[in-house]
Amino acid sequence: MLAAMGLTAFLCVFIGVYPQALYGLLPYPVEYVPYAPSHVVGMSQLLLFTFVGFWALRSKLHGTPTITLDTDWFYRIAGKKFIWFCEKPLLNFANDIDKVLKDLANTFIRFSRNPMAVSMVLITAASTRLLSPLNPAYVQKGQVLVDARRRAVEEPMEKMSIGTGVLLVILFFAFYLLIYLTHGVLWT
Repeated sequence: MLAAMGLTAFLCVFIGVYPQALYGLLPYPVEYVPYAPSHVVGMSQLLLFTFVGFWALRSKLHGTPTITLDTDWFYRIAGKKFIWFCEKPLLNFANDIDKVLKDLANTFIRFSRNPMAVSMVLITAASTRLLSPLNPAYVQKGQVLVDARRRAVEEPMEKMSIGTGVLLVILFFAFYLLIYLTHGVLWT
């Protein structure tokens, strides 16, 4: 590595001092003379006056501790607020929706394992809620019944008669028809 850097430095100095070595490698003849007196004087003047300008203004060239508001401040602040919105409320909303959908999927899975038992749990829970204002003593008894039926959901499915299966399908279609008739305008 050091040898390559040394070789490159040597070539730079060599071509700077003797440019004819490079000009000889070019495909066309070159009539340029880099060390003509006018070029040497012109470049020397350019370097000298640049040095004088920097020397005269050296007191102005130091940095000052200031706060500078650039134009990127606006989109950096907006970007920070957008990232906060994505990380906090939007992510919380997405997690809540994800939880609801997972619970819904788990309910469908439980229902597909043992539809009769889940139907009985739903009917018992609904009747307990409906009858609880009428008979407060029924709440405790209904909750015990709901818990017992929930445990039955995990047991293997009971064999269902064809008539019960047909009844469930008819109830499903009746429920679908009811939804279609009440909200059919939105779907068409």
